[in-house]
Amino acid sequence: MATFIVPLVIGVGLFLLGFFNYRKAQASQSWPSVSGRIVAARVESETTHGDADSADSTSYYPAIQYEYQVGSALLRGSSIAFDRRGYARQSSADKALLAYQVGASAQVYYNPAKPNDCVLERKASSGLPLMIIGAVIALIVVVAAIAS
Repeated sequence: MATFIVPLVIGVGLFLLGFFNYRKAQASQSWPSVSGRIVAARVESETTHGDADSADSTSYYPAIQYEYQVGSALLRGSSIAFDRRGYARQSSADKALLAYQVGASAQVYYNPAKPNDCVLERKASSGLPLMIIGAVIALIVVVAAIAS
């Protein structure tokens, strides 16, 4: 029974991560927006070191910062969307940054209850897939635990 705990926790964790991203993206559809300004844009990389059987892998992420004003408060944000999209090639991340040039204006959507909670794109493309993958993993683990 103990061998089923780790995969079950992983499945439930993936489901919950997807659920909260999806739910937040849905809630943001009614958030107000203001005009902001891109103040920084670059590509960041993260390398995952493989073990003896697999090679290292590097992912590239668009990273931006923007300023926007809510009332009298000047705020800064860095989230493009509710999930962070990585790319296998730097050129793909560079292409994604073309929409966020330094000095350009951008529409910033913010949570009226927490104005620091903001995004430029009100979507979570990984929300539903993570929910499905997590649910499938959890279901397989439960069925396997019952069958054993």
